[in-house]
Amino acid sequence: MRVLKLALFFLLSIFLSGCTPAIARAPARERMKSIKNYIVYYGSGRADELARYDLAIVQPETLTPSEIKSLKDKGTLVTAYLSVGEAEPGRPWYTDGRVNPRWLLGRNENWGSYYVDASQPGWQELMAELTGEFIKKGYDGVFLDTVDTVDAFPQTRAGMIKLISDLRAAYPDVVIVQNRGFSVVDEVIAALDGIMFEDVSTSYDFEKQEYIYVDNSAEIQNMAALHLQTGLPVLSLDYAPLDNPGMAYRAVKNAQSNGFISAVSVIDLDDIPYYGLDKPGVADMRVSSVKAEGDEDNVALIARIQNVGLGDVRDVPISLAIGGKEIASIKGTFAPGDSFDWSVPYKSPEENVTVRITIGMDDPKPLDNTLDWAFTYAAIAMEPLLPYDQQKHRSASNGTDMIATYLTTPPVINGDLSEWKDLPCIEVNTMDQVSYGEASAWGGPDDLSGRICYGWDDNNIYIGLDITDDVIVQNYTGGNLWKGDHVELWFDTQLQLDFDSNQAGEDDYQLGMSPGNFESIPLDFVIFTPPTNPEEYNDQVGYKVVKTGKGYAGEIKIPKKLLKGLRLAPGQTIGATFEPSDTDTPGSSDQEMMMSSAPQSSSNWGNPTLWNNLVFTR
Repeated sequence: MRVLKLALFFLLSIFLSGCTPAIARAPARERMKSIKNYIVYYGSGRADELARYDLAIVQPETLTPSEIKSLKDKGTLVTAYLSVGEAEPGRPWYTDGRVNPRWLLGRNENWGSYYVDASQPGWQELMAELTGEFIKKGYDGVFLDTVDTVDAFPQTRAGMIKLISDLRAAYPDVVIVQNRGFSVVDEVIAALDGIMFEDVSTSYDFEKQEYIYVDNSAEIQNMAALHLQTGLPVLSLDYAPLDNPGMAYRAVKNAQSNGFISAVSVIDLDDIPYYGLDKPGVADMRVSSVKAEGDEDNVALIARIQNVGLGDVRDVPISLAIGGKEIASIKGTFAPGDSFDWSVPYKSPEENVTVRITIGMDDPKPLDNTLDWAFTYAAIAMEPLLPYDQQKHRSASNGTDMIATYLTTPPVINGDLSEWKDLPCIEVNTMDQVSYGEASAWGGPDDLSGRICYGWDDNNIYIGLDITDDVIVQNYTGGNLWKGDHVELWFDTQLQLDFDSNQAGEDDYQLGMSPGNFESIPLDFVIFTPPTNPEEYNDQVGYKVVKTGKGYAGEIKIPKKLLKGLRLAPGQTIGATFEPSDTDTPGSSDQEMMMSSAPQSSSNWGNPTLWNNLVFTR
């Protein structure tokens, strides 16, 4: 939750056991254990409204001393915002020269702030100094934001752990709440009085400027278990637009079902949103968008249907007409916040024909029950088929180009790599290819290394990989398999269309394959990004792993229809990486090391501009 302006921010907390603040005047850290609701407020004025909450998280400059005292007298804990992983240019401690530019690691384009190396002693001292200033002003503690910088820059992890631990040692009686940074929670949990889980169910896509649902099921499970085991309060924070209370409702219900203290707000943090979740509601259906996928001959029209209201609806009729003629209809059942992407084939598409989607029911806003949209071929976002010398290609500094060879006979997916022996392959076996973890801890190619070969035919991408790993450790499957030995593969299927984008989008795929442990844990395959339900690919992807004398070997078949926007043709280039990962500690649940064909990739997660070129040849 990065905030670069002083904005008004209200977090609606509902379905709780009341809004009356605690009367007891126990020590702040003790009272934090039993809070029932909270608010985050980043504006001036309206301070009286904060008194309805057990905890208020505010900007350090926005409350007067008398307002802080008044809130505390009424029993509200008041904590000050402190960004410990990013430096914000608008802060007085940035403009007065207390931030050394040498500490900065890069720019967060979404918020305009700068990632900071938390291992720098000067930065640690500044954070301790600021915390002391806030406590002198009367605040009960601090809210530590941007801890998750350690995930983008793993080399800062030890420094962040020290920073948080040192704050606790210096200020043993103040409240400390941490936002995200789950990868360091185990090491700093003794220093924390609460952890905020931002984006539990919903988030905001800055590139598309829209609110989205997200799948954080693995993190939810881990945080729910942490809460049960330790009693540490988990404060959930989700985002939803004002005109979509159904989205807010769904986020709140999901958070509370896992024992979290829930709040929802708008992403700009400049309003006091009231979603009406405390009152009975009705369904409010909406056709929110239409888009086209496929190619010039095989088009699918994707209509997004949502229930943005607070009531259930059953068997609502929905129709799709092209040029005034209905070609498809369905009936749908929607709970509050439900969203459905309806895919309708459009055969023999015609330019500039009107597509109309209609929901056949009356609701509070009937005007958005129908959407007209003109189809054009330009609406099909497809990678252009350009000659090789007219394409954009990633820099050689990213790593060696990879080749995918056309296969007239597809390989048998059985883990036997004999069919791949004459194809061009890529080796990952040098220290400078260690992209996550300490390179000095790499024990050489026998510790972790890998070889990958790519092939293709008209309908599939094929992958053969040979991994050297002296200790196989894997305790997980599904979305958590990244915690053990596995291989990750990234694909940017539309390299030409979004060549300059440094944010992973819908055409950027992160795949993972685990060998299991060859005993109790089976092999597994997962599409991490974009978040994809396994039911959509389990019966389409073929994969097999076999144990070898030095590690494991595997083969994968991925249908091109799973990688949206992919054009398979000789001379075409897409983005890709090959990243074997290692966990050598038995019983561990930590990813310890990763190597990559694009060594900058892993420490800059999801940045397609740092990946390799993968060129399709015949």
